[in-house]
Amino acid sequence: TMDGALKKAPIFVVTIKHMFPNPEHRDYFLDFLAATVQGYKLNVGIVLNDKGGTGKTLIMEYMIAEFLDDNCKKFSRRQLNDKFNDWMMRKQLLFGDEIAINKDNRNDVEDFLKDFITSKKQPIRGMRENWVEVSNRANMIIASNKDTPIYIEDNDRRWNFFNPGTVYEVDCDQPWHLIHSPEWKALGIENTIDGRDRALAEAVYVGAYLYVRKPDLKKLTNAIDTD
Repeated sequence: TMDGALKKAPIFVVTIKHMFPNPEHRDYFLDFLAATVQGYKLNVGIVLNDKGGTGKTLIMEYMIAEFLDDNCKKFSRRQLNDKFNDWMMRKQLLFGDEIAINKDNRNDVEDFLKDFITSKKQPIRGMRENWVEVSNRANMIIASNKDTPIYIEDNDRRWNFFNPGTVYEVDCDQPWHLIHSPEWKALGIENTIDGRDRALAEAVYVGAYLYVRKPDLKKLTNAIDTD
């Protein structure tokens, strides 16, 4: 059951709650992940735009990517600019880490991202290979701590921008950091390595939860107001 899976994934529960203190935003993100795990192609993408330390790496790299395995691909800004894009083939989720579009290639990358989000087919080319067109079943999440990771028009409903993190009343430079969460402290995590190891161990339960969660596909048709 969903509840049974979540009971075995306390790091996931605490981290998601910290990242999305707004319940509506949290449900939308979880529905997005659930729809992705279940194989739905969505016409929206997600941008996680924070200052670091909110837990997105734990969720995306040590849980979601671990569960999806080869069906998830982490990509870099350099790969967005590369003329060879066969790394995108046959994926359910593409996760862009520390993405920021520079002014020199802004239009090309923006056009590519717009097309990728909504297109059912994707042109693919590997090194020393011809272009081929394959089914596009992947959804996309972009993470960045840059002020402007991507540029979008005001009426563009393809992207959801979230600013993850709960700000705590602590006397430090990073009051939004996950380690300041009372619920995180209650987990008794000793250090970063311990946290990552326990997150990896939870991946199968997180995947099971997302596989049986019923996403609101109608809500996922368009971006929501996250201001």
